[in-house]
Amino acid sequence: MRKRKTIEERKKEVFFAIIQIIAEKGIFEVSTTEVAKKLNVSQPALYKYFKSKDDMFFYFLDELDKLLKEIIEKANQKEDVEEKLRTVFLEHISLVEKTKVLPRIIFSDVLFFGKNKEKLKNVVFSYQNGIEKIFEEGIEKGKIVDGTPPSLTRLFLGSILLSALNWILLDNSYSLKKDAEKSFETFIKAFLKE
Repeated sequence: MRKRKTIEERKKEVFFAIIQIIAEKGIFEVSTTEVAKKLNVSQPALYKYFKSKDDMFFYFLDELDKLLKEIIEKANQKEDVEEKLRTVFLEHISLVEKTKVLPRIIFSDVLFFGKNKEKLKNVVFSYQNGIEKIFEEGIEKGKIVDGTPPSLTRLFLGSILLSALNWILLDNSYSLKKDAEKSFETFIKAFLKE
């Protein structure tokens, strides 16, 4: 007898289906119809778990928020500020390489309307805040050049986003992680105090 999947297992399947749809077709193609097709279930079956497309996006953004918080938690387990920043940089790049969706989400105007905008804003600002704290720690310990943690964080994340965007535009034709390791070395030299 086949074991029935839990609600949480089903929702995780929806999360990964959304990732696949965004990676293959773009965020505009995410709909309950497309997700149902991807999961080989009926559209009404999805309504057991989500009331609407917005509800699906909220869940998707909640799951994305958890993944980004895990990156910050992993970084904060390191002792050295440089290692914390390296961990965030490379883990974020690994997430992009694995899912292929983060830059598409950030640059999509679909999420910048109504409730989606607020939800995305909370996810992004929470992640930025975690990185800012690492820069604050580096400045306090005298290891990072003087600057404002928000500005340093924007430069840091901008570097990640542009690396990811180039990789996507070049059809994932090279190892993003290897490229990111080189980029990080250049990036960190500009921010470390001698």
